[in-house]
Amino acid sequence: MVNDAQTAHDQALANEQKTLDNDPARTADKQRAQAASDRDQAIKTASDVQKQAGKDADARQAKGVKKATDTKNASIQDADSTLTKANQNADAQQARDDAASNNKAKSTIDKANQAQKQQTAVAQQTRDATIAANGKANDNQQVKDAKNAVSKAQGQLDNDQKALNDLNNNSQPAVPRQNITGDMDPAPYNFPKESQVRSVNNLPTTIIDPHFQDPSNNNGAIAYVFTNQDTTDVITGELTSEQQDEITRYGLTLVNSWRSQKGLSPILMTKDGQKSGQAIINWREQNNYGPEHTPYNDATAQTAHQYGLEYSRENMGVSLPDRHVTMLSLETQLYNAIQQMIYEDAKSDWGHRDNFAKMKLASFEVQKNKGKFSDVIPYIYIIDGYRVPSDAGQWVNGKYVMPSLTDWIAKNGDTILDSTWTSPVAKQRANLKNKISNDEKSVTNAQTNYDNIYKSVTKQIADANKKAVQTYQDTIKSINAKHDKAVNDAKSTLNQELAQHANVANTTKANAQKAHDRTVGFANNKYKDTIKALQERHDFDLLSAQKAYDGTAQKIQDNYNSIMSSLHDETPAERKARHDATYAQFKLEQDKKLADIKNAEAAKISRLKDEQAKKLQAFKKQRAADRTKLLAQQAQDLKDAPAKAAQELKDFKAQQEADYQALLAKQATDLQNLKDKNAKKLADLKAKNQAYLDSIDPSKKAVIPENPVYDPSTGQLINDGTDKGSINVKPVAPETIDHGSQGREINSQGTGHNGLIQPITLSNGEVAHENGDVVFNDQGQFIGELVGNEVVNNGQVVASVQETPTVTEQSTNDTPNIGSRVENNKHNQLPNTGNNNDSSLLSVMGIALTSLVGLFGLGYRKNER
Repeated sequence: MVNDAQTAHDQALANEQKTLDNDPARTADKQRAQAASDRDQAIKTASDVQKQAGKDADARQAKGVKKATDTKNASIQDADSTLTKANQNADAQQARDDAASNNKAKSTIDKANQAQKQQTAVAQQTRDATIAANGKANDNQQVKDAKNAVSKAQGQLDNDQKALNDLNNNSQPAVPRQNITGDMDPAPYNFPKESQVRSVNNLPTTIIDPHFQDPSNNNGAIAYVFTNQDTTDVITGELTSEQQDEITRYGLTLVNSWRSQKGLSPILMTKDGQKSGQAIINWREQNNYGPEHTPYNDATAQTAHQYGLEYSRENMGVSLPDRHVTMLSLETQLYNAIQQMIYEDAKSDWGHRDNFAKMKLASFEVQKNKGKFSDVIPYIYIIDGYRVPSDAGQWVNGKYVMPSLTDWIAKNGDTILDSTWTSPVAKQRANLKNKISNDEKSVTNAQTNYDNIYKSVTKQIADANKKAVQTYQDTIKSINAKHDKAVNDAKSTLNQELAQHANVANTTKANAQKAHDRTVGFANNKYKDTIKALQERHDFDLLSAQKAYDGTAQKIQDNYNSIMSSLHDETPAERKARHDATYAQFKLEQDKKLADIKNAEAAKISRLKDEQAKKLQAFKKQRAADRTKLLAQQAQDLKDAPAKAAQELKDFKAQQEADYQALLAKQATDLQNLKDKNAKKLADLKAKNQAYLDSIDPSKKAVIPENPVYDPSTGQLINDGTDKGSINVKPVAPETIDHGSQGREINSQGTGHNGLIQPITLSNGEVAHENGDVVFNDQGQFIGELVGNEVVNNGQVVASVQETPTVTEQSTNDTPNIGSRVENNKHNQLPNTGNNNDSSLLSVMGIALTSLVGLFGLGYRKNER
């Protein structure tokens, strides 16, 4: 650092010398400028003196003004204080006088008020006693009797209204399910609550589009649920004429609701049309027709013609088997059948819907099925359409004119019947509404009678009370008049005394105000004189300061002129002498700075050496103490090491023993669980093997009857083996019926995964058997478990499967077609579409599944002649 300081010292001297070398000789301009500057500064100083003199004059004036103001304010404040005290004394005296007068007046008024209060209380007691003696209208016996009559009538109205509300709440028509996917219906109890039919009150009378995703399926829109709410007739055989009539009207009500939505007129129901429909049903039963369309032949054509009609078209539906067949269940299934004919008829090319659209007159009958499949299709809905016979027209002006349907009905002597079905709840609702109307009249009459009696009794009591009140009011008027006079007299006296007190106080205050105003006027006049004198002194001081400034400024200017006349430019000798003096002074300053730095550096080095010596001594002392402490700790650790190692070994052995005992307990539990699981699995396997051996034992094989029986509790067809002592009941695999021209089949399957035993061929050529992924040989011995395509035993692959056949029952072609029935233009007959009417076991199974899915039937294709 000293070397750097020496270098900086030498460089500073060189720089100064260079600066002086470059400094030219001075001219007198600087002195002249200095002289001008000195002159200006002197004038500024003189000006500042003048300004200060002005400020001092202002300060003296302000001080004098403040003193004068304070003196004036003090005088005025004293005058204000004196005035305030005088006013306060006057107010206090007035307040004392007023209080005395008020107390005297209050005493007088209190006595008047007390007298008024006592006299008023006596008058009120007299009035109240008189009114109490007159009594109340509600206590009158006539009024009570009339009021009870109103309550009784209202109670009857409330009960009947509640009955109507309960009826409405519990009789909402079922609403069809919406936007259903798939082709199978759930159990009735699994339908939405609002889509369940539990009583006749839930039967809808309007067909609504359910918007099912696939219009080719046969999904039910609503479902019948058997409950004790169903009070309709139980059906065990043929329907009575009354029951047939109700079914007809309900079906036509539904179809006509749809036709109304489409802007079509209602299908007519006539007396002869119903006779023709019943005659066709009789013909079908005589000819043992089941779920198949009525043929168009001479017999059926003649049946319609004998009643003046021509057989036109036919729709048909079937009902589900049920343990509880009632009118309500048949009507619910009828709703689903019609809904499917209209909104799920895609696979019949919407022929059934078109039939409903084209029908003008129809018969609607229910046939007890005594033909084919009667065990799974107990009832058949037959809807036959009719038209005016083609030979009923006349030639008019070269045109063959047919009569209208209504004209033909009238001409033929037929009668149009009411085809509207009305729910029993409508009659109940009408009866309740009629009762409610009568109840309301009774309530009105009772209320009117009560009002009249109450009004009369109330008027009698009111007149008597009015007289008592009038007497009371007259008495109170007299009492109040006496009271008011006494009060007014007291107030008048009080007001006169208060006015006198105010006059005295105001006179005292006025005199005090005059004295106050005189004192304030004197103080203000004295203040004005003082201010005037102060202003004159201030003006004199400012004038004196201005004169002093003007004399000083002139002297400064004269001195400046003298200096300017004596100035000249610097000669070379004067320049050198000035530079030498400047350099010598600069060198002296730089030498001193360098010496100061060297001295400071030497002192710093000395202090650093002392600090390092102290730190070294302290470090040596601390290291010796730490070493002594470390040696003592090592000696203690060495002494404690054997005991500590022994304790850690003991704790480790204890933990190892606990872990070992826990492991033994877990292994024992796992072993027992494995034994139990293997025992159960072995028992199940033996049971399955025995079942398989029984199934292939001819002596124990079940006898399959010719006709399956439908079990409504399970929704399946079963083989009833009780007639030949069978010991097994095996479910019959279902298959769907071909609906119209677009049918499909569902093949039954038997797989090990579905709980059936199936044969498999192993890689070693052995034929084994598999049931639920368990593989065993012909002797019933366990081989292993089926994992994918491999047989595994105890974790080892013992064989693989070469082939797993699938048992499939193919559908036959003899399934009856319950679908479209058409009119044939060439042969004048209504043939059945589909295949022959012979049935096989799979056909019956197909009908069973289809009956669970929904109702079918329908025929279309108009026969134009």
